[in-house]
Amino acid sequence: MLSSTYQIVKTDNCPVCGKIVDWVSMKIPGLKKEIIIPDCNCKLNETPQSIQIKKQNRIDRIQDILKKSHLPSHYDKFNLNTFPVNTTDESQSIPQKSMLSHCREYIKNWNCRQLFLWGKTGTGKSAISTIIARSIIWHSLIKTRFVTQGQMAKELSWGINEDELKITPASILKYYCEIPLLIIDEYSYYNSSQSERRKAFEVINLRYMNDKSTIITTNDPIPQIKDPDTVRIWRRMIEKPNLQIPFSWDNLTKN
Repeated sequence: MLSSTYQIVKTDNCPVCGKIVDWVSMKIPGLKKEIIIPDCNCKLNETPQSIQIKKQNRIDRIQDILKKSHLPSHYDKFNLNTFPVNTTDESQSIPQKSMLSHCREYIKNWNCRQLFLWGKTGTGKSAISTIIARSIIWHSLIKTRFVTQGQMAKELSWGINEDELKITPASILKYYCEIPLLIIDEYSYYNSSQSERRKAFEVINLRYMNDKSTIITTNDPIPQIKDPDTVRIWRRMIEKPNLQIPFSWDNLTKN
């Protein structure tokens, strides 16, 4: 530190390294005003080698989170900038551009927010949910899980018993309720049992109560469905800060 007279005024996080340190009020010779700075040497100790190590450690952590997230790998080459916007039909391009704008906004302000993507098969809902999750992981290092409604219901009913991996349904419920970001893909009223819909509601309701962010994709016209469990899911998804995006354009896989 510079030669000075200083007094500890508070304890808080260092803005550089995040470590809890004392903040001091300093009187430096030649300056009339006092300055308040963190009493931390992390920035002074940084070298090109240590900076490179930090970058590599961050990349390694991101890769580990991505590996455990179960995001579909066939969407790895896509991002919001490469989404195939229709350039010849405004009835298609305008809602597509609006969707991309809303997705960019959600990536910036995703925490404690719900996202509902609904529309016909082949309109890009699963791809967009994967792109959003990958972007949030890269920016925020957030643990994430991508799962279909059917797979989640199966795990919540029977647990996991593969090779030496044995996890009870109760532990899986706790996992799905606590992970910071959960993507439930292919939610369906028409192609699911009442038991599967109730298990989905149980997870979504507990996440709602604990301020966890959830993304749901579905091919069903959810607002029109009167099934009690689906209605409860819909209400939970729209009661807190949320974003609902209809995918109203044609099937992209046919182009």
